[in-house]
Amino acid sequence: MPAWGELHKGKVPDRFTWLESVLSDRDFVAGANYSVADITALIAVNFARVVGFKVTDAWPNLARTVPCRPDPAPGRSFAPSA
Repeated sequence: MPAWGELHKGKVPDRFTWLESVLSDRDFVAGANYSVADITALIAVNFARVVGFKVTDAWPNLARTVPCRPDPAPGRSFAPSA
């Protein structure tokens, strides 16, 4: 997994920018409701942390939506840790 992350980490800023543009006029990635597309985006954002990328002020719409995802279980959170 680390080798795969290193190989693809150069793509992260472009992918975050794409998600940023998708979320510029909506709350969810695909449609009016939270869906598997949002879950996939959340997982991608969290995996990007492995290679040193975090959602920053450069992607305000992504920052606005990722921490606001439904809590998966009481006491747990999807929000990336600081």
